[in-house]
Amino acid sequence: GEVAARQKSTETERALQDLNRDYHDAIDSLVSGFALTSRDNIILAINKPLAGVTGFDPQYFIGQPMRCLIEAILPFFELFEGEPVEQTEAWVEKITSLMAKSTGKSIEVRMITGEWILITLDPTSLGGQSAVSTDISPQKRVEEALRKSEVHFRTLVENHPLPAILVD
Repeated sequence: GEVAARQKSTETERALQDLNRDYHDAIDSLVSGFALTSRDNIILAINKPLAGVTGFDPQYFIGQPMRCLIEAILPFFELFEGEPVEQTEAWVEKITSLMAKSTGKSIEVRMITGEWILITLDPTSLGGQSAVSTDISPQKRVEEALRKSEVHFRTLVENHPLPAILVD
């Protein structure tokens, strides 16, 4: 009985370790950045695409408060929700607070590289949250091209010497 119970316990532990390894392999294979936090805002999981932006290994952030990730990633933010980012303690606090309270929200960030990232925050069943960062740069380039096209078209119509009528 006791040997069988220990063997069963060892098998269960091995299965949990395998599941944990598969879970981390799966989130590391995502193209999007991913982080999972506890209800206390402690990072439980983070993948390579997200941690890699900071130059740190994902393991560095596991067990750390979300604030640690924000402090590491802030130097790579140019705009946050349309506002120019300042490298100050006040901005770290602002983003940390916003992200802790903003489950169910999407936040646009422009990186210093010119890329646009959409961070989507969703609550977990245990009171934490998942954060997924997706590159929306192609969409932003299309939006910018459309804006420029509208400006050119408007300028052409407004400055044309003859009246213009648009037919749909």
